[in-house]
Order: sequence, then C-alpha cells, then structure tokens
Amino acid sequence: MAPVLMTPNAEALVKVYIQMLSWMGADDAHAIQQAQTDGITTLTWVHDRQEYPPMEAANWERITVTATKDGTRVDRQSIKDYVRPQ
Repeated sequence: MAPVLMTPNAEALVKVYIQMLSWMGADDAHAIQQAQTDGITTLTWVHDRQEYPPMEAANWERITVTATKDGTRVDRQSIKDYVRPQ
C-alpha cells in the first residue's frame, strides 16, 4: 500500500478514500500532503465532512492514512474552529 500513497495523482486517491470513509462523501478536500520516512508512508488531507442533517457550518476533519510493513491505518481528527486558507 505504501507506493500507492505516494502517487502523483494524490487528489484522485483522496477522492476514492473519501467515498470509502463517508456515505455522504465530503466536500472541499484540500491541504493534501504525502510523506515517506523510515518505511512509514503517509497521505493526509483536510475536508469538510458532510453529515445528515446538514450543518450550517463546516465540519472540518483531518484524515491521515498511514502505511507500514504491518498494514494500513486511517485516523480522523476533528478540527474545531478551522478556517480554510485561501
């Protein structure tokens, strides 16, 4: 899985993950970053997780997909009071 996380098409991979992580999808995925250090590969991004019923304000969360020789893990971190950079 580690080579997949370092794809030049990271934005497309993020869209695939978003569809897997949320039945409503997500909006406005940005701040996509890829890194590989000491056998650990990560792909991170920030998106507005859509929920039902719809919220009036954005519900930002940071997703981190980590691949090691032992497997792949997905972590979510809610980001309160986040303002998307322009």
